[in-house]
Amino acid sequence: MKLITATPPSVEPVSLLEVKLHLRLAVDETSATAYNQEDDLLNALIKTAREKVEQYTGRALITQTKKMYLDRWPGGNAKAIPYPPLLTVTSVKYRPVDSATYVDFTDYEADIVSVPGRIVLKPNTSWPSDVLHPLNPIEIIFTCGYGATSASVPAAIRSAILLIVSDMYENRTDMTERAVNYSGAINSLLTSFRDWTFII
Repeated sequence: MKLITATPPSVEPVSLLEVKLHLRLAVDETSATAYNQEDDLLNALIKTAREKVEQYTGRALITQTKKMYLDRWPGGNAKAIPYPPLLTVTSVKYRPVDSATYVDFTDYEADIVSVPGRIVLKPNTSWPSDVLHPLNPIEIIFTCGYGATSASVPAAIRSAILLIVSDMYENRTDMTERAVNYSGAINSLLTSFRDWTFII
């Protein structure tokens, strides 16, 4: 399985203002706007923290579009989709061995209720029997995440991101190591959100 992000999140789960207030670099919105010497660093830490939380939990936080490539069709009648919550499945396509282009496959339904979400064969249908191209023959495009705004993300996850940003900011000389070693507080906030289906 190969997975790429086609459209990344348009916002982060926590704002620069929230981070500055959490780090006590500002006392209100006015002072947060005035203090801008480290904005680039803080924005980079926010993005890094969000990516680490997504990797750790196996979940997408803010709405984003991903492309998943498979080498073969599922053995059963359904295929789990990584990075829940699943919002929509845009398309399922496949490339026969003798074709230069992908062919649409529409005999499926999107199960957005299950976690993780799935594509499920419609009744009395089957996966295509064509011999598949050897290079990324099946493409599934889907949208996932809690929603388009930070308010959509569960409060516990947002709190964990603030703690990770704080830890990386205060320990910049050891940033890489600390970014992946979750403290007890961070772990307790995130454990219930971990989707073990795709976590290795």
